[in-house]
Amino acid sequence: MSKNNIFDLSQIASKSTNVKKDTAKESTPSEQEALESLKDYILVPKEEWGKLPKQTFIKYMRTNGEMKKGGFILDIFKLRDKDNIEYIKIEILPGYYPNARKFIVSSKSIEKLWKKGNSTIVDETEESSSGTTATNVNSDKDIKLIHDKIKYLDEENKRFNEINNVYKEYRKQDEERITQLSKMLEYSIRDITTMKNEVQRISNENARIVRIIRQQQISKK
Repeated sequence: MSKNNIFDLSQIASKSTNVKKDTAKESTPSEQEALESLKDYILVPKEEWGKLPKQTFIKYMRTNGEMKKGGFILDIFKLRDKDNIEYIKIEILPGYYPNARKFIVSSKSIEKLWKKGNSTIVDETEESSSGTTATNVNSDKDIKLIHDKIKYLDEENKRFNEINNVYKEYRKQDEERITQLSKMLEYSIRDITTMKNEVQRISNENARIVRIIRQQQISKK
């Protein structure tokens, strides 16, 4: 058909296809996932990072643009570099599950940081007039998180007990070795004392013999 044929729909179809392709290029799957993962998160100004409370769940973007899943804040350390510029290091636990390993990230390597809008596990209200504290669980997810945390703490407690038992065993072995060394040292001291006394006895005996010989020489003269 002629290029000017108004009934030729191929050009319109190709243009429509090109538009879809261009739109797809604007947002890659990784970018979409990153945006979706921040749905319930709030961007935190950099000057507020050091004020975030413990147990706040955070996500962050590195200075190279890499998005990180983050985790719960365990602690925040305020430091100064060689140029006396203040920065912080954040100790993070990815989650409360067995074999979870905490790690530390420096604010120098963070471009942006988000906190979860409802990141605390429980909501503790002010003390009531009766002096009790009301604790409200926010959702089923929070309940599961509490169970996961308890499970994680149980695992940590088991690991601690295992390490403690190993330490006790080594300590027991060390005490036994120290006792053996103490006995050996005691025997060595006894042997040295005995040898010292024997050397002194021989020295005295030699001196006595020398005196006798001199006396005999004098008497002969």
